[in-house]
Amino acid sequence: MYCNQCGGKVPDDVKFCPNCGALVGKIPEEPAAATAQEPESSFTFNPQPDFDGQPENKKPKMGKGKIALLAVLGVVVVAAIVALLNMNAIRAFFVRNSSPASFMQTVEGDAMGSMVDSLTNTYGRLLESVGKPGGFTGSVEVQLSDSTMTMLNSMLAQQGSNVDLSWLNNIVFNTQSQWDGNRSLVNVGVGLGDVQIATFQIVTDMEQMKMWLAVPELNQQYLVMDMSKVYSLNVQMGDTSAAMQQAQAMLQGMMEHMPKEEVVNSLLKKYISIVLGCLNDVEKQETTLKLNGLEQTCTQLKTTITPENVLDIGQKVLSEVKSDAQIKEIILNMGTYAEEYVGAESAQVMYDQFVAQIDSLLKQLESQKDSLVAQAGDGVLIVNHYVDGQNRIIGRGMEMTNSDSSSAGSFQYYTVTQGDKFAFEADLGSVVITGDGTTSGNLLSGAYVLTTQGKELLKVEAEDWDEARWEQGAPCGTLRLSFGADALSQVPGAEEMAPMLSQMQLALTFDAKEDQADVKVSVLSSGMEIVSLHVSGSATEGGEISTPADGVDVEDQQALQQWAMGLDLNKLFENLSKAGVPQEYLQQLQLALFGGMG
Repeated sequence: MYCNQCGGKVPDDVKFCPNCGALVGKIPEEPAAATAQEPESSFTFNPQPDFDGQPENKKPKMGKGKIALLAVLGVVVVAAIVALLNMNAIRAFFVRNSSPASFMQTVEGDAMGSMVDSLTNTYGRLLESVGKPGGFTGSVEVQLSDSTMTMLNSMLAQQGSNVDLSWLNNIVFNTQSQWDGNRSLVNVGVGLGDVQIATFQIVTDMEQMKMWLAVPELNQQYLVMDMSKVYSLNVQMGDTSAAMQQAQAMLQGMMEHMPKEEVVNSLLKKYISIVLGCLNDVEKQETTLKLNGLEQTCTQLKTTITPENVLDIGQKVLSEVKSDAQIKEIILNMGTYAEEYVGAESAQVMYDQFVAQIDSLLKQLESQKDSLVAQAGDGVLIVNHYVDGQNRIIGRGMEMTNSDSSSAGSFQYYTVTQGDKFAFEADLGSVVITGDGTTSGNLLSGAYVLTTQGKELLKVEAEDWDEARWEQGAPCGTLRLSFGADALSQVPGAEEMAPMLSQMQLALTFDAKEDQADVKVSVLSSGMEIVSLHVSGSATEGGEISTPADGVDVEDQQALQQWAMGLDLNKLFENLSKAGVPQEYLQQLQLALFGGMG
């Protein structure tokens, strides 16, 4: 037989091959098909012993408890994601289903909180800007329409004058300014249409108490003025330069000691919350507001404020102010400023006096509480809030009642919204404002009428008024104002001009942003623009300001005369000619300027 390993011939009775030492046996039959070669791997698999044949490859079964646990965890994760995505809706649900008092306190707190955010944001920007380099660029443009110029020229022609004023239809003033500490630079340009006629440059240095003025088109030399001498003519205060520097340092010091934006914001919201927390007599009911054919279902929150509530508010606010650490810090900071710049008593003494005054007021309120309530009588203040389905206040009303429950005065306003349509009414007693229109996103367009004692005095049209930007204190949109139907009849002697005035409108177009503002005021007649005033400006970064090396002292009469004799008006007349000023006008101007100078 042959060896299975090396193939060598071996005896039949030998168990091991004498050639290679392998176990001797029959050579196995060649398999029908070769098996695929397994890929190499660094992982070694050790098979389990096969006791009863090849084991089945089965996955371990998961217990029912684990399956239930995973299901619960999945539900919790999904619920958490949904809650995060709908936090406002969930909050609104719980607020709406809270007690009437809590509902009122929340919605009014949110509304007033938004107003506080807007106010303190403006306050914070003001603090940041004081004493820091900055700049501003702006323009003022007065424009007469072509139809207006045609009418003016026609009127002059009827009077026998051949004057042509068409060149005067567009007057522009441009300004650029910078400031850095004690120095400022202002450039003002005057133009007609697209042609700049002349520029004025003013440099001020409060440390040196000097101001320089130049008109480059006329003379490259600066006129220099000693401001300390000018101030001393009106104010007897010795060294005016030192006084001005001290005043500037005082302003800078005061702003540095003022509370930060976030502190003012938190304090205002805190005391608003305290006041609202004292108002617990609140009734809640569903109601439907109807106005100008529109209807809206809302929640009415009726809050009754008694004299006891007012005294309670006073006591709680004063008690909180007395122990408020932030207010203490503000008073101590301002006291430190007063010590340094005004020579006042120490900051601690100032704070102690403040606390003593609060203690005195608290004692007075406590001792005279009964008598104060008796003096107020049984009159109450009723405040109504109208809240829509998104917990937004869409109207408010206030009514003061006498001891016999009769009204002592009231006012209210509300807006009814249905789809993209709205109607508005504000009843302020003697004055009523009504209006309606449409909304598209944040943009509102509508017409309003102001009446008093039943007479229509003023009409206002709003076009694309951005409510979101308005809430942030940045007006954007167009308002058109015109006389009401009964307005002109209330003005003696206006009968003859009534037909013309009734066709006139004043249009105000706003486009304000954080560091930029654009306002256009136009006078319209029958929808056509007559004259407009366009004002725009934006904040810019400051830069280094250098003062002129020399200048002509305005108090030196001889030097001032030489400066005047050196004026070159050729550039000025050249610019006026480019702007379209007729030659006959330029000749008359030259005669007026040089006629007495030979």
